[in-house]
Amino acid sequence: MFIHTEPCGGPASSEYPEDFLGSPRVFRAYRADGSILRGRMASAEVLKDPDGAGQVLSRMLADPRVAVLHARALEFGCFTFEVRRAAD
Repeated sequence: MFIHTEPCGGPASSEYPEDFLGSPRVFRAYRADGSILRGRMASAEVLKDPDGAGQVLSRMLADPRVAVLHARALEFGCFTFEVRRAAD
């Protein structure tokens, strides 16, 4: 399943995507070279609002080795979106 079949300019805000609030996700942290550092599962309860989602992502991004996070659906592991560090 693809949310966008063509390239898009990205989200209108830097907030956690509202369409995915309240759905469990697996977050995979990747280094700049593309190798996986770790993963974390977040429950629907934790991701029920933007504050909870932001806390999960902030904790993972606190590791300076993390270049990008992939969010995946829990049930089948389908990629849903990614989070990148803001440019300095």
